[in-house]
Amino acid sequence: MILKIIQSAFCRHDYRLFQIIQRNPVYQMDPLTKWKCLKCERVIYSRYMDCAE
Repeated sequence: MILKIIQSAFCRHDYRLFQIIQRNPVYQMDPLTKWKCLKCERVIYSRYMDCAE
């Protein structure tokens, strides 16, 4: 577990689109996309369809 945390901290992330999440119109802050790093498998959520930031 500690090795995975260290690996994720020093990884130069290569995010790829992993999943598109449907938005609920009531909650405007719901994320649209789920991005996953190919190297360390870190997952982040983004409100943008074309980038992980």
